[in-house]
Amino acid sequence: MKSNRLYRFTLFGCLVALSATSAEAGIFRRGHAGPRCAPPSCGATAQCAPCATIGGHYEDRTVTNTIYVPTSVTETRKVVECVMKPETRERSYNVTKRVPYTETLTQEYVVMVQKTQMRKVTQTVYKPVTKEVTQAFTVMVPHQELRQGVRQVPVCEPVTYTRTVCVDRGHWETRTIQVPCVGYGYGYGYGYRRSCGGCGTCGSCAPPPMTTQCIRVWVPSIVHEQVQQTVLQTKLVPQNYQYAVTVCKPEQRTRTVQVCETVAEQVTKEVPYTICVPEKRTRSYDVTKYKCVEETKSEQYTVMVPTKVEREVQVQVCRMVPKEVQQTIRVWVPGCAVPVEAPAAKTPAAKEPPSALPTPAPKKVAPSAKPAVL
Repeated sequence: MKSNRLYRFTLFGCLVALSATSAEAGIFRRGHAGPRCAPPSCGATAQCAPCATIGGHYEDRTVTNTIYVPTSVTETRKVVECVMKPETRERSYNVTKRVPYTETLTQEYVVMVQKTQMRKVTQTVYKPVTKEVTQAFTVMVPHQELRQGVRQVPVCEPVTYTRTVCVDRGHWETRTIQVPCVGYGYGYGYGYRRSCGGCGTCGSCAPPPMTTQCIRVWVPSIVHEQVQQTVLQTKLVPQNYQYAVTVCKPEQRTRTVQVCETVAEQVTKEVPYTICVPEKRTRSYDVTKYKCVEETKSEQYTVMVPTKVEREVQVQVCRMVPKEVQQTIRVWVPGCAVPVEAPAAKTPAAKEPPSALPTPAPKKVAPSAKPAVL
């Protein structure tokens, strides 16, 4: 819908532009054609010379056209809306209830009653009988025995062997060495403070005076010597010995024991026994039953009822508003020139040429029922 409105508005503008420039375009094409016969309005005869020369000039004319411009306008319109409003209503309904009631019933039932009776029973009874019996049995009797054994006994024996050792067979020698004098040079020596070399001005830069001193020095001499050494070495020596062992030997013996044996014997006696006899009895019991009773109740409920509501709404509407537009166009105004060798026919009275050609009236386009929206 919106694109259709835009198309209509564009077509309307094109029509206005074509109507405004139609006169200029037509006259310009005729003027550009060059020499032609003068129109009847210039006062010349219709039968003019074919080589007649026509003059003219261009004029700028102002043309007023009316166009329709889409304008957005705010309008107040009434709109009907459907609004759901709550409404409280009341309704009645039937409810079925189960009402309990008690009913007494009589019932017959069978009960198994126990009864005791006597009967004779023959059964086998085992009685214990004790008697003496001689039995032979074996007893393990312990005895002490001496046995010979060999054991390893450790014995320490001296063993002499030779080993090589390193022995220092050195000696002391007296040697002379050069050492600084005490109290000179740099450094402390035997409790003396460091002092100058003698002049008292050079400080520790002067070389210290040297002196000869005898010292005793040990001169080592390592000699390999063979040394005999005796050590105790442990050896295991076999040794015979006797030891006592307790040995159990079997021995047959005899004893008298009492043995209890059971002897079977047939015995007859009366034995009571119980049997169950059916017996009919009657009892009364209460039964709870239910009956259905209808009851009418009322309740309130809320229903959403649709209601039409009218309200005013501000709506943007596009209206086509007429507007006058002035446009300057360039028009060719031809000038009439009568040829010298004109025919002698009767010619109507010459009229003055119009100052300008009649301007075609602008075409008005009726606005559409639904204005276009840009």
